[in-house]
Amino acid sequence: MDITSANSAFILTVTKLQIASVALERYAVDTAWSLEDVETAVAQVGVDGKMSAGWVPRLNAMTISFTPDSESITMFDAIVTAQDTMKTIYTVQGTLSLPSVNKAYTLSNGVITQFKAIPDGGRVLQPQSYRITWESVKPAVL
Repeated sequence: MDITSANSAFILTVTKLQIASVALERYAVDTAWSLEDVETAVAQVGVDGKMSAGWVPRLNAMTISFTPDSESITMFDAIVTAQDTMKTIYTVQGTLSLPSVNKAYTLSNGVITQFKAIPDGGRVLQPQSYRITWESVKPAVL
């Protein structure tokens, strides 16, 4: 089975900044994107040994990393600069298509919550990362 991420498509939109359907490009070599594990329920056991559990709301933190020459960095930096200038946040909408596994994801109401302003220097410049915290991530079949 083919599980490449090379044929993926990651599209972002920031309506309030008139950024529409921008394809992300030039991901970092080893980790293009990653999501943190999230808690879907809380389980507890009472003193009588009986378990109770409940669904809990969650946020989805995603880190996207780019090579330092990626044009996508320019877009992310423009969003951060606009937020700093206006002292507000701008929500991001996204879609991530993974044809190799026949899946797509709708990423809703995200905000940039962390970023690396300057690439680390080394033998070559290192990747720059941006963290988007999404309100929801919904899977679908392509």
